[in-house]
Amino acid sequence: MSDPRSTDAPELAPSSRSAVLPPIQAHSCFLFYPLQGAEFSKAPAQCLGDLRSAPSETSDHPNAGGWLADDMLQTIDGKRVDWPVWEPATLSLGNDLHPHVQRLVGGREPTGTATLDPSLGNHAQVFRLTEGARKLVAGKRLAYEPAMPKEMRRPHRLMLELSSTAHERIQRQVSDWSERPVEVAVLDLHYIVFRTGFAFLIAEVRFGGEEGVLAPEVLNEALYSLARINRLTWWRADGTALDASPAFSLATLARGLIGKPAGGRAERVFTATYLQFETRPDAAELERLLVRLSRHYTADYHLRDALPGTERVTHFENVTHVFTLEGCASAVDLGGYPSGAAPEFLQNYLSVTYRGHYLPIVLLAHHEFCFLLHLTNDASFWPDPARFAADRERMIAMRQDIANFRLCFSFSYVSRISMHNAVNAALRRALGLDAMLSELGRDTAEIDALLERTAAREAATRAHRNERRFRWASVIGVFGITWLTTHTLFKEALELPLMHALLHLGHDQVGLVAGGIALIVSLVAAILTGVRGSADHGHLAQHAVQDNVIHQAGH
Repeated sequence: MSDPRSTDAPELAPSSRSAVLPPIQAHSCFLFYPLQGAEFSKAPAQCLGDLRSAPSETSDHPNAGGWLADDMLQTIDGKRVDWPVWEPATLSLGNDLHPHVQRLVGGREPTGTATLDPSLGNHAQVFRLTEGARKLVAGKRLAYEPAMPKEMRRPHRLMLELSSTAHERIQRQVSDWSERPVEVAVLDLHYIVFRTGFAFLIAEVRFGGEEGVLAPEVLNEALYSLARINRLTWWRADGTALDASPAFSLATLARGLIGKPAGGRAERVFTATYLQFETRPDAAELERLLVRLSRHYTADYHLRDALPGTERVTHFENVTHVFTLEGCASAVDLGGYPSGAAPEFLQNYLSVTYRGHYLPIVLLAHHEFCFLLHLTNDASFWPDPARFAADRERMIAMRQDIANFRLCFSFSYVSRISMHNAVNAALRRALGLDAMLSELGRDTAEIDALLERTAAREAATRAHRNERRFRWASVIGVFGITWLTTHTLFKEALELPLMHALLHLGHDQVGLVAGGIALIVSLVAAILTGVRGSADHGHLAQHAVQDNVIHQAGH
């Protein structure tokens, strides 16, 4: 294998001659990097100066944990340090999407301008790279010395290094392929924040330089690499490697722009891929390619014709969509028209139909999957009786999150067009969204039942505690009042002349007799009050428990 960092200038334009499928005339790949805990209605605070330092434990390079080449890094100085990385934006959505769907993905406001005002009803905020950040992503410096010739101002090229086994797989089908890196152009980056607190960095990339014509096997290997483990480096415009250029992944570049460095593990990324052919491909081979692109498989995986977990939408002979849990892929065939030229809407399928309709539908479905997976994981825990107050707050918040999501993001139709709704339905089946919603519905019912049982136990405990206090207070009160009343009555009666003549009791004896009688009567009254009060208050406590459960369920 030749050294991909060699200073020789190899021919970098990938071969397009495949033994199985015709060349891909145009393509775009969209990679979705999820982020959790994003702040809604607040622009990211990243400035260009924040991109200058990204420390790494494994290298002494000043930007080893980042992605900027040295000459690009040096132009972030002076006022440019404080230039923002992101600015508010809107997505240009197709008019066929229903208005509520446009609001869900941060579409155009009624005024047609970008805003961070959540009161306008949008449920997602969209940000795009500023001009300065776009220059850096495109391999350009922020400024050039006036004396530098124009031919020296050409931007760097971002190169993807493929493994030796990847080259071997390509060479099986592409006869003139030689081991060389594949150029990657980052066409666009959007940062989309949903009300749920989930956000996505969506990177649109193209392989093979400006020509865009590519052998399907090369695209397959390049996407397979970018979707998981990849190594990118900057090269000069003339095809030679930059000295001391940092090696990084696309995740490092994308997440670094938002201040969230990529982790050490290989991150699996959901992808959406668009392909366009000018020569009609074999239908079976095309479907195998789309499945491999969707599932991030290489040609080493020998796929069955009917692969479980794969959904297809094939309403037209020349437009094919495939959807899986790992990603999706769509292909348009421009060949086969008698006039030789495909209709204009097919030629503009990527810019108008795919970006304006299908990509927002994919984004909504993938967001729902990530959020429901988060809720499902949160719902899987063992309540701790020792800290049930905290667990109860967690369950109440979870129940509220589920209710909010169902109210805001639940819909059956996304568009006025049958094809768009078929794509949405296929995505939901591939991602298992309806099953996840049903599971969360059962979790919500279990949460409600657990909270009701807990509320009933707590209400019964409080009622029993209050009943004991009330019963003892009643017993003591009855005893005291009865004793005082009985003692007074009997003492006055015994001191009457007639009773004095009959019983011959002295003053002290009268008090003792009256006190004894009052004590006996008071004890009897207190016992009767305690027994009867326990039965009566137990009945009232039962009603109190029922009322409390109804009150808790209402909240």
